[in-house]
Amino acid sequence: MTRLVIDSSAWIEYLKGSKSADKLNEYFETGELFTTSVCVSEIIAKVLREGLSSNIALQAIRSMSSIISVDAEIGIDAGKIYFELRKTKPKIALSDAITISAAKKLSAKIITFNRDFDGLSQAMVLSKVE
Repeated sequence: MTRLVIDSSAWIEYLKGSKSADKLNEYFETGELFTTSVCVSEIIAKVLREGLSSNIALQAIRSMSSIISVDAEIGIDAGKIYFELRKTKPKIALSDAITISAAKKLSAKIITFNRDFDGLSQAMVLSKVE
């Protein structure tokens, strides 16, 4: 079973039931899923902004994935990743570096719709369906 860290952008598409969410089904059904606690924060904020239920979102995330806390090891590594990536990707977020660090620690791939992950070997950047 493939280990996958699900980025907040992928969860948002899934929770909204968008056309892009269909691309996630294969990964969600066959992979061992993980979500960082920082992504959970981003997801909750986004679903609340869109008038969706944060309880339903959290229940889905918890039932389908393991939530990974940001420990010192991930935090230190993420800081280094963030520092390096900002040289070539000035808009990349610290939360993205945390996702990358967690994937590295878990020997996992990242599933995302976030174009800031373009070019990173550990990321599978999916295209949105309009």
